[in-house]
Amino acid sequence: MLPQFQFMKKITFLKTVILFLFIIITQSTFGQINCSQYNDWTSYSASHTFQKGFRVHYNGDIWQARYTTTSPLSDQYVRDYRSCSSWGTQWCYVSSCNACSSNANNTTSSGAIRESQTKNLAGSPSGGTWNNYNGT
Repeated sequence: MLPQFQFMKKITFLKTVILFLFIIITQSTFGQINCSQYNDWTSYSASHTFQKGFRVHYNGDIWQARYTTTSPLSDQYVRDYRSCSSWGTQWCYVSSCNACSSNANNTTSSGAIRESQTKNLAGSPSGGTWNNYNGT
C-alpha cells in the first residue's frame, strides 16, 4: 500500500475517535437526568432500608446506596461525591438532575395584541418564569 494512503487511514481513525469522545462528553454534560425518574428520598420513612445500588433523588442530585443502609441523605457525613465504584460513605453521587417533570404548556390565546393593550399569559404547570419576545 502506498505511504500516503496509510497516513490517511491514521487520520480517519483519529477523526473517528475524536467524534466518539465528543459525543460521549456532550451526552454526559447536556443529557441531564430528570429527577422524576427516581423516587424522592424524603418520601421514605426514617427506618427504611435501602439496598446496595438503589437510587433516589435528593436536593437536585441523584444518589446511590453504596452499601445496604438506613442512613439518611440529609446527614452530610453519609454521602460523598466520589465514584460509586470506590470505597466511601453509604451514599455516592451519581449525577445532578433536572427537577422539571414535563415541559411547560403555553395556553395563552393567540389573538392579536396592539401596542397599547395587555394580555394575560396562561400555562401549566404553574410557577416558573415567562419570557416575552417581540415579533411575529
